[in-house]
Amino acid sequence: MPHLGANPVLLQSRFGSQGNFELVVPSGSVGLYFMWRNNDDPSMPWSAPWQFAQGLGPVD
Repeated sequence: MPHLGANPVLLQSRFGSQGNFELVVPSGSVGLYFMWRNNDDPSMPWSAPWQFAQGLGPVD
């Protein structure tokens, strides 16, 4: 897991029958990380972090 910055945003989407959890977090250096959890899977796995928006530079 990468070092994550502060102020995460967690929401519940309409994807899947139960609605997945989706998380966006500042990366701690540049850009943001996005992860989601499949709430329909009994083991409720989280996806690997996906970094995006690096062109924004540091995000706080």
